[in-house]
Amino acid sequence: MKVSVFFLFTVLCLAVIVPQAFAHRVILTAYVEGDTIFVESGFSDGTLCNNADIEVFDPSGKKLLEGRTDENGKFSFKPPRRIDLKLVLDAGMGHRDEYIVRAGELPEMAAETPKHQGASEAVAGINPKEIELIVDRVIEKRLRPLIRLVAKSQLKTGFSLNEILGGIGYILGLMGIAMYFKSRKSGKS
Repeated sequence: MKVSVFFLFTVLCLAVIVPQAFAHRVILTAYVEGDTIFVESGFSDGTLCNNADIEVFDPSGKKLLEGRTDENGKFSFKPPRRIDLKLVLDAGMGHRDEYIVRAGELPEMAAETPKHQGASEAVAGINPKEIELIVDRVIEKRLRPLIRLVAKSQLKTGFSLNEILGGIGYILGLMGIAMYFKSRKSGKS
């Protein structure tokens, strides 16, 4: 009885933990540079997501555009409107990730740019909104290397805790199966 309970426990552990040991997580990141959104993708083991499907949705779930990553796991596009955008990467075999680009990260579109209303709104000939846009662009430009570094650090190599625990679960499962058959064999003798 003890052996069969142990066997069932081992099979349950294998069913839950082992699939995680063989899976590697897909990671999708994006950043805005000028009027373009740049997307980078890869797996947690460092492999690139080349030729993976990318879809872009608006907040209501309407698909705005679609494409495929290149051989380096990259994709870029110009946002159709200044709204929150949900990027969805499908790398096949259940590997999927999502990333949200907030409207505030996007530059103002030409139709949204405020027109000068006259000297009463301007200080020293410069509209306060224009100053804000200039400062935002400079900060974005200075932070871009850091954003890329963070995105690339997410595409780590090595083993995660889930992969290590999954491997241990796999070994224990094999030991449990071996013990089960050994106990059956010794019980028949």
